[in-house]
Amino acid sequence: MKKKIIRPIIIIIIMLISISGCVLTNAEYSELDAFFAISNDELLAKQDAAHQMAECARQLGYAEDHEIIQVAKMEWENTNAILQQREQFWLQRYQEYPNATYVWLYLTNTLGYNDYVAAGIIGNMMVECGGKTLNLQYWLYSYGSGYYYGLCQWNKKSYPSVRGTDLYTQCVFLADTIEYELDTYGYAYAKGYKYTNFLQLQNEREAALMFAKAYERCGGGYKARKDCATTAYNYFTSGVN
Repeated sequence: MKKKIIRPIIIIIIMLISISGCVLTNAEYSELDAFFAISNDELLAKQDAAHQMAECARQLGYAEDHEIIQVAKMEWENTNAILQQREQFWLQRYQEYPNATYVWLYLTNTLGYNDYVAAGIIGNMMVECGGKTLNLQYWLYSYGSGYYYGLCQWNKKSYPSVRGTDLYTQCVFLADTIEYELDTYGYAYAKGYKYTNFLQLQNEREAALMFAKAYERCGGGYKARKDCATTAYNYFTSGVN
């Protein structure tokens, strides 16, 4: 009953992203590999337990139609069905929006952010470099000779090290700077608010607003960022087990 499905998922995703014109770096590949290994760990452990249960029953001399073996088989098949649904869910999202999907998984898996916070951040990115869509173009420069760059359109004067970097490096840069920025400028959202308050938000629109005011410090366009956050939240959470 055992079969490994994680590696084939990764290989297919890499092919889809390559076809779409976005080639993953080794670091990005490792992040995706880790995500699928961790996110499915509980289900894979359950499958293994069902397999071991059936094998032990066989070693004890039970026939294949015995209730113990039948229950084990049913548990394995039910778990496998959920894994297959997950495959299709994430493959579809990678096929449609590879960069946004990568960022989502980085935020929720690597950084451990809840779905609302992740959606709030991506909602801002959709405005900054996605034309208010999930088609994030992290390589974009803007304003004259390229005064801003990347997922968050970082200012070249204040954040020169992130200019011209790839998707993975930009995600790491965000992770390295977000706590300081929100601790320093969180008051722009609400008095006394800091990074820890941001992580506890349970509404994607509020998360988008705080990120806009304290990290992006964009000075406007808040409704669009909140609307995009809701779009991201619905896209990445609806229909997944």
